[in-house]
Parts: sequence; C-alpha cells; structure tokens
Amino acid sequence: MTESEQRALKAFLITVLLLLTATSLVFAQADPAEITKTFRPDSRRPIKIDVRMEGGELHFSAVPRGAEGRARYRYDQKRFGGELRWDQEENALVAITDMHGLHVESGPDSTDRSESSLEILIPRGALVELDLNVKWGYIKLDGEDLRFDALAVDITGGELIADFPTQAETGLRRIDLELSMGEMDVKGLGNLSWETLDVNGAMGSLDIDLTGGLEMTRRATIDLEIGEMTVTVPADRRVEARVSKWGFLANVDYPDSWERDGRYLYSRRRDEGRIDLFLDIQGGIGDITIRQR
Repeated sequence: MTESEQRALKAFLITVLLLLTATSLVFAQADPAEITKTFRPDSRRPIKIDVRMEGGELHFSAVPRGAEGRARYRYDQKRFGGELRWDQEENALVAITDMHGLHVESGPDSTDRSESSLEILIPRGALVELDLNVKWGYIKLDGEDLRFDALAVDITGGELIADFPTQAETGLRRIDLELSMGEMDVKGLGNLSWETLDVNGAMGSLDIDLTGGLEMTRRATIDLEIGEMTVTVPADRRVEARVSKWGFLANVDYPDSWERDGRYLYSRRRDEGRIDLFLDIQGGIGDITIRQR
C-alpha cells in the first residue's frame, strides 16, 4: 500500500469512528416522551381501532379489568413522533406513530423496545374492528377475551405474533393479512367466526394455525412467493386443499393419512361428506408444510 493510500485509509477510518461516536451520543441523549389516552367505549357498538405505525412495537390485548380502555405511546422524540385520538361519537381510536429517518431494527430483543412502544388495551368482551397498517415494526396481538367484527393487518416489513384463544361467534366475515417482508405467526384462527381468510405474503415466513372450537364452513387462501409456509388444520374436520407451486422450487409436505389427486389433497375420502375447510395454497420458492392437530 502506497503512502497516499495509507493516508486515505486513515482518513476513512477516522471518519467512520467520528460517525459512530456521534451516533452513540445521539442515542445517549434520548428525549423520552409519553402520550396516554383513557376512553370508555360504547359497549353496544363495535370499537373501531385504526393504527398507522412506522417503526417500534405494538402490544394489543384486553384490559385486565374495568370498562375503560387505555392507550399509551412511549417514544424517543429525537427519532419518533405520533398521536392518539379517541372519537366518542364514532366509538373509534386512532393511533399514529412516525419514525424520523430510517431505522429497521425492531423486535422483542431490539433497542426499539424503549424508543417506540405503543400499547392498546380494550375492555374484555368488547367487539372490535381492528385495522393495522405497519410500515416496519413488531406486533404482539393477544385476542383472549376479545371479539372481532373486522380484522385486517398490512405489514410492509416486520413481525406479527397473534393468538386468538377465545371462541367468539360474531359478525366477522373476512380476515385479511398482508405481509411484504418478515414473519407471521398466527394461532387459533379457528376460534373466530370468519368465512373467508386471505393471507398474502411476498417474502418471509408464514405460520398460520386454523385450529379452534367453532364449527363452520370456511375458505382460506394462503399465498407466499418466497419463503417457508406452515399451515395447521383441525384434525377432526374435513379439509380439501389445492396446492400450487413453482415446480421443483417448492417442496410440499402433508400428513401421511391424506389422499392426493394431482394438485388436490384431502384429509379424508372425498365421498365422506361435506368439506368443512377449503384451502387454496400458493407457494413460490420455499417449503410448504400442511399439518393437522
């Protein structure tokens, strides 16, 4: 290495060191803020929850006790902003979080945990219309003791962990889950009264659990272009699955007891009665696993 190259390398390293030091100082001088909202929804009507999130974490669940709901947004003002609004007439909560600049490190173990965290608590037994639009973030959705009249989640990048352990016969007809990049792990969807489920993924991993206690005829479309997909179905229901894939680029694994006819898979003989669950599974590059429980 020539002398001029050594000087250039030294200047480059000093610049990087200064940038890292400046970044550390910015993080060390965090400016914490908090917005809280307490509301008493009309229990005779669905509660509309509209979340527009950019970065950070969202935790959504039922409040431990009482008829009041609560929302709290904690954030570093140097890197995030946002607002909470409750409209009593519309019985609606709007939550907006904004991220200043690009920062894509989020999840249960990331530093975003203390820099942008939104918590929404809804009274137990409430009927909820939930609409989540997330540009980047980590979402933990606990549906225990809640009922859903509408459910839509659109994630550009990030992770969704959701569980619906409570059986709820409501007016819910359709569920829409969209994922551009990241992970979805959704359990207990069979406890909700949907008729149509549409899961659309571009790149990442999907773990979709359709088990639950409600018995009704359902139709689910699950699509993932690149990545691994696992679909869990109830062992005591009749299932028909049509599986489409990109030739040898996708491997399909299904229970040994199932019957196969071309693209179609059957959990029992086709002449054993009506089908409870129709699956349309579309895979691109990656593994497709169907299992029953």
